[in-house]
Amino acid sequence: VVKTPHLDALAAAGTRFTHAFTPAAICTPARACIQTGLSPRKHGLIFNWEFWRFRGGELNLQPDTRCFSQELRDAGWNLAHIGKWHIGDVNTPADYGYEGEYYPGYGYPDKHPHYLAYLRRLGLDGFKLAEQLHDPSGSILYYGRQEGPPECSIPHYLAHQTVAAIERYSAAEKPFFISCNFWGPHAPFRIPDPYFSMYGPDGIE
Repeated sequence: VVKTPHLDALAAAGTRFTHAFTPAAICTPARACIQTGLSPRKHGLIFNWEFWRFRGGELNLQPDTRCFSQELRDAGWNLAHIGKWHIGDVNTPADYGYEGEYYPGYGYPDKHPHYLAYLRRLGLDGFKLAEQLHDPSGSILYYGRQEGPPECSIPHYLAHQTVAAIERYSAAEKPFFISCNFWGPHAPFRIPDPYFSMYGPDGIE
């Protein structure tokens, strides 16, 4: 039912990890595992950092915890981290050698100055949602249609930054590593047309 031509092309021309699994099913611990190569019980971030006081574990990576990006930086690589970070409340990508915008906390960038400037370049006055659906209490957003063209979407915004970083780094003489981190795939969904209207509920099993 769902059409994914770009993912299909990447899968056909690249490598598919069909037996990969995450060491943690929660955002912050999983991201810390990727960056450090350590299990959650080793790096200490066992819950999303906003809830650590209630669930235990550490709030931030310890100062002596190294990320693989520091090894690349020390070897002379150019590094960019684009999009969501969500590893502690004081650790930032720049602390580990990355360039790029930092989005604090869960970090959804609808009010971030860098994203708002991007929307202005597209002729839009801020981030606006129509046709919103909330939970029965009205406090949790399930989805909304973002006003503007497809280019205004946050995935497109991150892809735009990633392409710019690839072009900038590939013109240099140094090796590079770029990490692009989208928000999602969980709710809330903030999607512009034509994607918002692409699939009708009746067509989904």
